Amino acid sequence: MRAGTAQVHDVAMNHRPTVEFTLPSPGSGGPLDVRMRRTGERWAVSVTGESETTAIALSARQALTAALAPLGGPAVKQLLADLRLLEPSCRIVALERTDIA
Repeated sequence: MRAGTAQVHDVAMNHRPTVEFTLPSPGSGGPLDVRMRRTGERWAVSVTGESETTAIALSARQALTAALAPLGGPAVKQLLADLRLLEPSCRIVALERTDIA
């Protein structure tokens, strides 16, 4: 999947919607593959690049921030300000609204 493209998948085993997208690496490494899924009242986020990090938090943003944390503060700030997060953010809001309804 290319940067800036988000897709929602219905995971077959547990039927939990998943938002997957790719971000550019803030360093010299390859792209970062991000997988975000709602697990009850929490969000689980896996970021895979040169290594894999998983985080769980109450909000999608908190979980993403925690999963990106090993990259360092400046890199996290740069990635969270990337406009390519707009489309995945809209998908997450739509998923959260569906859960409320």
